[in-house]
Amino acid sequence: DGIAKKMPVIAAGNILVGVIEQVFDDSALILLIDDPRVKISGRVQESRILVETKGELQNNLGLNLVANSDEIKESETVITSGLDGLPEALLIAEVTKVKIPSSALFQTVTARPLFDPSLGSSLFVILK
Repeated sequence: DGIAKKMPVIAAGNILVGVIEQVFDDSALILLIDDPRVKISGRVQESRILVETKGELQNNLGLNLVANSDEIKESETVITSGLDGLPEALLIAEVTKVKIPSSALFQTVTARPLFDPSLGSSLFVILK
């Protein structure tokens, strides 16, 4: 049906759930965004800071490449940047914790994916 590897899987409201990893005759394997194998080019919606999201399991994401000089706050929304082949502006996560180490170049930022499986089981694949 046109489904291929790396296609985004979303829930209602344009919330990114994961990406297609493998396609079979009658099904597909989806890696959820909190899987450590999933890295997504993102952008903090409010400040437009570019980040790389990386799954950390248990409904957590790390936001990599956030410089110490960047201003990022808890509760800000992370969306897809469109720089890695995924559509731009899909909702990814909400920033939950920001730690700015004094001697490091980058901040330690964690986020919670916005997808909530308890809201329903209907998922969609964006075929481009």
